[in-house]
Amino acid sequence: MSRKLAYICGDPGIPPDGTKGASIHFREFGLALARAGWTVDACTARAARTGTFQTRSFGCPASPTELGRELVQLIDQRAATTVIQAGGKHDAVYERYSLFGLAGLAYAQEQGIPLIVEVNAPLWEEAARYRNLQLQHVARGLARDLFAHADRVLAVSSVLAEQLEAFGVDPDRLQVFPNGVARDRFLSPAKIARPASLQAKTCVVFVGSLKPWHGVEFLLENFARLPKDSDLGLWIVGDGPLASTVERAVARFPDRVAWTGQLPHEDIPGVLASADMAVAPYTEHSPTYFCPLKVVEAMAAGCPVLASRTAATDSFSDWIHRFDAGDGDGFLSLATRLAADETKRRELGEAAREYALRCHTWDERARELDDIVDEARAAVA
Repeated sequence: MSRKLAYICGDPGIPPDGTKGASIHFREFGLALARAGWTVDACTARAARTGTFQTRSFGCPASPTELGRELVQLIDQRAATTVIQAGGKHDAVYERYSLFGLAGLAYAQEQGIPLIVEVNAPLWEEAARYRNLQLQHVARGLARDLFAHADRVLAVSSVLAEQLEAFGVDPDRLQVFPNGVARDRFLSPAKIARPASLQAKTCVVFVGSLKPWHGVEFLLENFARLPKDSDLGLWIVGDGPLASTVERAVARFPDRVAWTGQLPHEDIPGVLASADMAVAPYTEHSPTYFCPLKVVEAMAAGCPVLASRTAATDSFSDWIHRFDAGDGDGFLSLATRLAADETKRRELGEAAREYALRCHTWDERARELDDIVDEARAAVA
């Protein structure tokens, strides 16, 4: 029998049809829940502009200041609850944790149904560090209240789970719930042609937003050091704050660095299938608590992965090759050795693919959620 889930994302910075990792996570898991038999009633702060994943939006009025935006989010929780209520009767609430987000908790308590909270980052810390969070104490206090009243708290990594436990979350209600991939997209994707300048080279691909902590500058600096006769080429797929830096590198090394820009997420499996290696060069300043979606997707595509050695990649260490964060010589040595060993690349890619498609799919996470909700409902009863 089909069950109905209130599936909530109250973060105004996450469009449900967007291309960044948070949007992909929310959308793909929602689609997997529907395949698992749930009637998914998705309620989001941002409205979807395409029909890929239908949502009902409770909106979030704009404000020119950070304090204004925070106050709007706080005040708008009643309106968000009203939108959720309009969806009719639900069997459970699944909410992606967002700053000041209490609508899911209010609705779950009103209906006497389980509340499952998914946590992807300690947002009260992130926002204070990177976005000048004004209502810091309010954000922390509301997060504590939300986690204390949730029936289950799901953390995307073991590192984050440890942080949440230290924050006060009951370990008996805390569970690691990592990222996944849409299995069918990665089974036999049609290859996306690599750039013409890299056709004859061993192609190392970076897929993701061009943010400093993603290590794009590290890649450009080290590919600039390669000898002219090197067989390695760098393919960058993505957009972001460092776009002009990438553009200058392409102009300087047109036969060594290529930039495609941002592509629809549906094309990423084909990009990874076309490349010889994928790279995730997180810097030493990168957060350690996230679950790296780009690594999981590359593994699922059977693309050998080179990643910097951080806590975020520790759980994948048996299926990827790692180098010390910031170690350019170590990275180039590793990439050069793999470029010369096609058999090793194939073996590494096949082993990673088998693991990812067995343990890291959204469908697997959806099946796990069935058990989590059943356990929570039994506890509520």
